[in-house]
Amino acid sequence: MKQPNTVYRKNSSLIIAFLTLVTATLIVGLVVAYKLTARNVEVDFTVKKITLQINPLSAPIMTCIEIKYSR
Repeated sequence: MKQPNTVYRKNSSLIIAFLTLVTATLIVGLVVAYKLTARNVEVDFTVKKITLQINPLSAPIMTCIEIKYSR
């Protein structure tokens, strides 16, 4: 018996559409992650600045604590 002749056909438009969708999703994810990270850093900086303005004597203590936990 003869094997059926199956021909694989590439659908270039589907491949291009898929790669475009994946690339767009990656770019949107990177932009969102960048904005969220920047906002988080801004908030942390503002909170520490306010804390230092309220109680300037806590600056050396906070530095020691941050150094201790950063290692």
